[in-house]
Amino acid sequence: MPRTTGPALTQVLATLAGSPDRHTPMVFDIDEFNIINTTYGTHTGDELLRYFAHLLQGHSNRHNGECHIARLGGNEFALLANNMPVEEALDFTERLRTEFRKKSETLALLKEIQVDYGQGFCIAKPRRLDSLH
Repeated sequence: MPRTTGPALTQVLATLAGSPDRHTPMVFDIDEFNIINTTYGTHTGDELLRYFAHLLQGHSNRHNGECHIARLGGNEFALLANNMPVEEALDFTERLRTEFRKKSETLALLKEIQVDYGQGFCIAKPRRLDSLH
């Protein structure tokens, strides 16, 4: 999964600063990930991460605007969706959550743990890009 860094990140932030009400940054954190790794092994945890990344990419591809996806850490992902107001983002994350829960239940080893994720949104007021550095 590509990371947006350097000049590309500056360009993304400039786009966001131009009209922050039309873009939604989101962060996703898979719940109980350490328990999944400990109980079922890192192979299962890795499979779950790949599945979530694939699902996030697939849902992002259905959005009309440009999306920037990054893996922040072990079980954390970020998405900046251009031209996606918060109301649309709420629908986006609900569809993502529904599919993630349904599909993760079919992973044979994860029958005893309900797999879910936490999510966060950022609603920003316009401010100068250079104040972000």
